[in-house]
Amino acid sequence: MIAKPARHRIYYGWYIVLALFFLGFSKAGFTGFLFSLFLKPMTEEFGWSRTAMTGAVTFGTILAAALGYWIGSTIDRHGARLPMSVATFFAGGAFLGLGFVNGLFTYYLVYGLGRAVTQSALGDAMVAAVISKWFLRLRGFTIALGNMGAAVAGTILAVVCQALIESYSWRYAWAFLGVLTLIVSLPPLLIFLRRSPEDMGLAIFGAGKEPLELASPPASQHGEAVYNREYSLTLRQAL
Repeated sequence: MIAKPARHRIYYGWYIVLALFFLGFSKAGFTGFLFSLFLKPMTEEFGWSRTAMTGAVTFGTILAAALGYWIGSTIDRHGARLPMSVATFFAGGAFLGLGFVNGLFTYYLVYGLGRAVTQSALGDAMVAAVISKWFLRLRGFTIALGNMGAAVAGTILAVVCQALIESYSWRYAWAFLGVLTLIVSLPPLLIFLRRSPEDMGLAIFGAGKEPLELASPPASQHGEAVYNREYSLTLRQAL
């Protein structure tokens, strides 16, 4: 009996990249480009200065720096699925909350916390750290692809949010971002995100494609070869 050849399945790491790509829809709402769409309507309605409103961006960035180390170490020890999912849920809730703000204090509280959690737990560095565990070959490409979601989402959402602001209200635009985050960004994280390929019995992508080691050098060159390998390793560690 002739065994049937095994079917080639899609490497699971590509689902990780896809989930992180859609994560961009939750990050785009806290970018400067989309934020600028809300400056005029919100300052006009509340009578705030632009300096007062943009101060929430600085506030959120400072909080993100404080949270970054703790969240990063948590993801490194326990995996990214739970921290990133909680952060995405929090981001969606922050967007929804921004649609109901009625004063500068509540605005700073909601926007600042939302931006802090998003930057620290869902930022480009975290995406790169997660993808690096799955890809050795094509690592740069997959990291760029995973982080590209925010740029793609920002381009699309800028048009949609501007239309909502002009046709309805800035409150509807914030609420739309919240619902979109919970529908588009959160489910892929819960469904696909895993800690590492080893947990699924897989190897890192490209680990089996490494070139074969060269034959041992002649005895006369052995000392030089050992020196070069040691020097190269030390240089990589120094960088």
